[in-house]
Amino acid sequence: MNLDQARLELQRAEANVGRMTIRAPIDGVVVMASIVRNGEFGQIREGDQVNAGQPSVSIVDPGSMVLDASINQVDAERLHLGMKAVVRVDAYPDIELQGTVIGMGAMSRASTFRARFVGELPVRVRIERTEPRLIPDLTGSAEFVLRTEAPTVTVPREAVFQENGASFVYTGRRTAGPGRRFRWVQKFTTAAIHGGVEKGGVVALARPW
Repeated sequence: MNLDQARLELQRAEANVGRMTIRAPIDGVVVMASIVRNGEFGQIREGDQVNAGQPSVSIVDPGSMVLDASINQVDAERLHLGMKAVVRVDAYPDIELQGTVIGMGAMSRASTFRARFVGELPVRVRIERTEPRLIPDLTGSAEFVLRTEAPTVTVPREAVFQENGASFVYTGRRTAGPGRRFRWVQKFTTAAIHGGVEKGGVVALARPW
């Protein structure tokens, strides 16, 4: 009788172990989910209470990393799937990674850092090249390449003024324009100029009067 009871207990224990065993579907790095503990965020650890359906861990493939970002809704029309980007990681300022836009949200959401009436759209950027120091949950940013140009003079976007449909800048000697051609390249904050300003020249960020 005692032997049969012991076998039943053993079977019950083995069944419980099987129910609590999670097998990873892919190779990768285990990342513990975050939980609010004493009013602060922290990784789940032994003794924490996890509710049904609440994510507890993630399996991340270091060879296939993405950056989940958000953009101002007014800039959404400038982006499209397949657009190239340069990804930077806050923890390692010297790293520049090439990326490609692989996803864009269709619905805007309230901004966390901007005024609530300014919507944001989620964007997902695939990082094309792996980097040994790159690990999950790091913060970073991306600069989207709107178009490329041959080597040319660039000025800050704030230095470009518009009047009567013409774009121009104020230089140390004279105004380059109206009528000079400008194109937005590389960043939302930089403009390429095709004449009227020499490399190393001084431009004004505000009207001189």
